[in-house]
Amino acid sequence: MPRKTYHGSCHCGNVRYAAAVDLSLGTAKCNCSICMKMRIWHVIFKAKHFSLLSNPELMGEYQWLPAGREKSRMHYFFCKTCGVPLFAWGDFPDGRYYAIQVTTLDDVDADELAAAPVKYEDGRHDRFDRVPTDIRLL
Repeated sequence: MPRKTYHGSCHCGNVRYAAAVDLSLGTAKCNCSICMKMRIWHVIFKAKHFSLLSNPELMGEYQWLPAGREKSRMHYFFCKTCGVPLFAWGDFPDGRYYAIQVTTLDDVDADELAAAPVKYEDGRHDRFDRVPTDIRLL
């Protein structure tokens, strides 16, 4: 399937975005502490395929600094009004990547999303190339 532009928003509709992704390439669920607490199901792509369509001041930002690191790798954004987590971005050696919460996509077909492959990542142990031992709650 080719890359397709989807539109997403928070619950109250204040924060809106567009993202061009190919869901057939896969989505991910991770067992790290933030993904588990927020029940994140995401798709990752290069920054050039993301557009924020609303005022950035409507969002709050969260950065977590893991022990042993000098700076935060990821920036998490949520709606200041309804609190829904929407997306995150991070700078990596080969550029900036975005990760959108696929459940915030407004115009995705349910069958298309259900058919998207899911990769399970062991972020809790910084082994993103491995499937966690227990994926039941992801």
